[in-house]
Amino acid sequence: MTYHRTDLCPCCNQQLPEIERVYVDPIMAAVARRGVMVQLDPSSMLLFNALYEAAPLFVRRDELIAALFMIDADEDLPETDMVKQTIFKLRRELRSLNLGIENANKRANRRPASYRLVDLDGGEFAA
Repeated sequence: MTYHRTDLCPCCNQQLPEIERVYVDPIMAAVARRGVMVQLDPSSMLLFNALYEAAPLFVRRDELIAALFMIDADEDLPETDMVKQTIFKLRRELRSLNLGIENANKRANRRPASYRLVDLDGGEFAA
């Protein structure tokens, strides 16, 4: 799937407004901020929604796996590197919106893998 980044609305082809708020369109798998829109693949959109709903809190890797496979976090989760791969793609796409994904493992403590959505201008991100 190719990624689509544009400054125009896909519905009406008008210029997107320059605003600070993040707009999420789950049907079109699109995220817009500051007049820039990025269209995501389905797996990236599922992870973005999980991170966006939890912002500014960290989301554990097992919760992201559950969101990715649309199952309960209490069920047996598959062992997969799909979260890392999708986070890598998602970071690249969100950079144009000046958003990033912070990894809690880079801190001194050894918590399980956790991620959160951050604003690249000011650190924490409040949805």
